[in-house]
Amino acid sequence: MTKTAKTEPRSHAAEADHEEEILALAMESGILCDLIEKIERDIKVIRDAGLLSHPIDTDHPSYMSYMVRGRAAKLWSRYAA
Repeated sequence: MTKTAKTEPRSHAAEADHEEEILALAMESGILCDLIEKIERDIKVIRDAGLLSHPIDTDHPSYMSYMVRGRAAKLWSRYAA
């Protein structure tokens, strides 16, 4: 019977790499959750100020990408600091 990748024990280095990868994915997902929450707040502020007279056009990517890029840049710089 041959061993498969699932049954072979991992080396300490491979285990550390795997753990580091999981932590990086967890951090990225946290950043994405923060980004979504911030965008939601931005939309509420725009709407409450009366500047959102019609629904946001999600089919037209330029507005949404502008909003996401701005927020993402702020969040990435905050997490990188």
